Formats: sequence, structure tokens, C-alpha cells
Amino acid sequence: MKEDTLLTLKEARAAVRRGIDKTEELLQRTSFVAVDRFGVVVTASRMDGARVLSYRTSRAKAHLAAVQQFNPGELYDMAMSVPKLLIDQLCNIVREPIFHGQGAQIIVK
Repeated sequence: MKEDTLLTLKEARAAVRRGIDKTEELLQRTSFVAVDRFGVVVTASRMDGARVLSYRTSRAKAHLAAVQQFNPGELYDMAMSVPKLLIDQLCNIVREPIFHGQGAQIIVK
């Protein structure tokens, strides 16, 4: 594996900063988590006033996007068309809570 394909701390923080800036423009509050392609947290920020669980939700979305290599919004669409048992099994495989919904984005270098 080439090191230059991994998300650096500087790149991760820049991506999170862009998310925070946009969220502030929209007068909202949330958490942001950037992970590497293996789902390991590189950086995270919870905005002042964000709900406590927003970090866990953001981390779960980021982890899922990284390890599955597709947008959690796509998983949400799939989850609505398959039995809950399949989603539960996916949770067991990745060993992380899964929150499938809009929000996570894959950053490709």
C-alpha cells in the first residue's frame, strides 16, 4: 500500500473545516469525523451546541463509507428494500454501529 493514498491529518482537518464552515452558514450544529480508508479515525470535531450523539453517528457514517466504499445514502436506499436481518448481519461483520443515511462522503485522492 502506498502511503500517499492515505488521507493525511492536514487533508482530513481541511475537509472537516469545510464541513464546519458550511454547517455554520446553514445555522446548524453537528459533528464531523474523517477516517482513513480502513475506517480508522484521523480527526474529529463536535461543534459547540451539537447533540452528544452526533459524534457517534458521524463516526459510524464515516466508518461505513470507508470500509464499504460507497455513500451511506446508498446503503439507506438498499436497507429500505431488504429485511432488517441483513442490516443486522452487516453490523456484526463490520463490528461498528451502522447509521445509514445521508451525510458521509468518500474523499478520493
